[in-house]
Amino acid sequence: MSGMRRVLAHRVVHAGKVYRLAIADISGPEIVVEPFSVETAGTPFVDGTVFILSASSMTYAPEWAGNASEAVLAAVPEILDCIPDSIPGIKLL
Repeated sequence: MSGMRRVLAHRVVHAGKVYRLAIADISGPEIVVEPFSVETAGTPFVDGTVFILSASSMTYAPEWAGNASEAVLAAVPEILDCIPDSIPGIKLL
């Protein structure tokens, strides 16, 4: 996903929240996660889960990104499809 700044995914995880069928956009000054409402040409689809993480923390201990300039989109396709609908400490939206 290197270089991608906007994607549509089955799940987007950011700052402890899981958004289902959402768009993750780190192309501007702010991190934007919004529900999918209309298809936009050129927005890639990820068949799985995308995490919005700090680029500097990717090697050993991933951390949530605080702003779009330090963010990276990291995908984990299909691996979290079997997680339960309720996980302590994570709010499913």
